[in-house]
Amino acid sequence: MHRKKEHLAKLLYHCRLLNFFRTRCKNRLIVFNYHRLRPDAADFTTPFDNFVFGPTAAEFRRQMQWLKDNTHLVSEQNIIECLRSKKSFTKPSALVTFDDGYRDNYTIAYPILKELGIPATFFIPTDSIGTRRVGHWDIIAWLLKKTAKPSLLVDEERFDLRRHWQEVIKRLQAKAKMGTAEENKILITHLVETCEVALPSLEEQDRELMTWNEILEVSQKNVTIGAHTHTHPCLSRLDAAAQRREMALPKVILEAKIGQTVRSIAYPFGSPSHYNADTLQMAAACGYDLGFSFLTGFNHLHDFSTFDVKRAEGPNDFKTLAATMVFPEMFVWKDPSPGAPVVAAA
Repeated sequence: MHRKKEHLAKLLYHCRLLNFFRTRCKNRLIVFNYHRLRPDAADFTTPFDNFVFGPTAAEFRRQMQWLKDNTHLVSEQNIIECLRSKKSFTKPSALVTFDDGYRDNYTIAYPILKELGIPATFFIPTDSIGTRRVGHWDIIAWLLKKTAKPSLLVDEERFDLRRHWQEVIKRLQAKAKMGTAEENKILITHLVETCEVALPSLEEQDRELMTWNEILEVSQKNVTIGAHTHTHPCLSRLDAAAQRREMALPKVILEAKIGQTVRSIAYPFGSPSHYNADTLQMAAACGYDLGFSFLTGFNHLHDFSTFDVKRAEGPNDFKTLAATMVFPEMFVWKDPSPGAPVVAAA
């Protein structure tokens, strides 16, 4: 489906239909969300999760240049002021966000954003930055990439790693997204034993993440810092009190680190199965002004949900990004239902 839409986006772009229809989206806000950017080197590989990587550095620059030339690029502050004044943006509007505090947000994205003068929001999971440990999705990918085992038994289901290793990674990551901290600890322990692979060292994990000094630096240069909870849990698996703790603590930590008020939070994983009505209420109770989901669509400014701001995945090419701005109904990809079969057992 992604490939077909990329081909359609190229057709629309080359036929100049995007320019013709651009006025359609003047009352819409498209929030593009990225996690990681790829270096331009053709031989780049990672021992961690491939699926969190979006466009290359060069392609990201093209995307940002197109947004700068063709849209009203807004900041967190612009959105809050717009909502408080009950006014709509008069031009097609876009916001750029990044989740998870990866190092390439600082080394690749930040210099491009700074050079082009583009505001952005980086959502930071404070426990990960403090402990220098990557998320369970990266650990799962690490273990399955490095194992010599031809198959894997998980919850009495056997998976073929010879033919379907990427699909197996996706399947186990989807399982972990819906897991509690204790359930995921058990899963990781089982994978370490079954794969017969050691966890990545703290030094190897540390290299993947921004430092507090880097977060402070970007916060002073047109990048807004938002919270991404403390331990990056599936909030819908927590009761209201636990959700509030997960959202209140990072606000305190981040404000102490950067010396600024933290006004936004992004819910981990972010599809409708990963948060609930309690989440929206607790975000407000913790003092945030905005709460962001992910893979949920686009926003109509006349019907804007303050604590359920929809975000779309940042695409891999600027033509798809342009088509998304003009035809979001066609080009915004929503998260499939969790737990859907991805690969057949061997």
